[in-house]
Amino acid sequence: MALKGRKEGYEIVMDAAADLNTCLLEFEQLLRHLQSEEPTRKEPLQFVLATGDRLLTADEQDRVTKIVAQFSQFELRGIRSDVMTIAAAKAEKERDNLHVENRVIRSGQEIDREGDVLFIGSLHAGGTLRTTGNLFILGDVNGIIQAGFPDHADAVVIGDLSHATQLRIGDAIEIIDPDEQKYTNTTLSYINELHLLDHSDVASLKTLKTKLNYEMEEDR
Repeated sequence: MALKGRKEGYEIVMDAAADLNTCLLEFEQLLRHLQSEEPTRKEPLQFVLATGDRLLTADEQDRVTKIVAQFSQFELRGIRSDVMTIAAAKAEKERDNLHVENRVIRSGQEIDREGDVLFIGSLHAGGTLRTTGNLFILGDVNGIIQAGFPDHADAVVIGDLSHATQLRIGDAIEIIDPDEQKYTNTTLSYINELHLLDHSDVASLKTLKTKLNYEMEEDR
């Protein structure tokens, strides 16, 4: 068990290969020792517990918080592991995938997706298609489109939204004017630097700081 200083605060490192009960005993002893060195400390010492390749269960995390609760001079900011649960890994992979959506979304239906979506179906008026990533429109859209749900302002929508009722990116909303035909198959909709919905051609994508642009750079 070791205490390390970081830019963002302190970190207590647990030996992932050691017996957990032994580690928790050493953890408690370390806190007791540190408290004895500064018994009059007024501000609590904030720290993160790093468990390395060990992933603590909910019960084990509860044991950690109960140990920390014995010492008023310490505040646990979080428990960090170098591994993730299977559920978290699946969710991350889901966000990284491009999903092809080929369905009819009728009035009153709300479809939610994780990651980027290529829509080749039909979205009726009163229906909603919502995703956390980018949206690529090749289908018929007459309802509400939202990319970057709930608040990812770096997402984009590419495609013809002439007949949509609403466009949403992150928390920004635009009511589509059916008489203003500014959309084509290559229209790029995004949040500009003033945090307003803006439109351009997909050819200008490289000059914009968008989620899709970052993803394209990472793939090179």
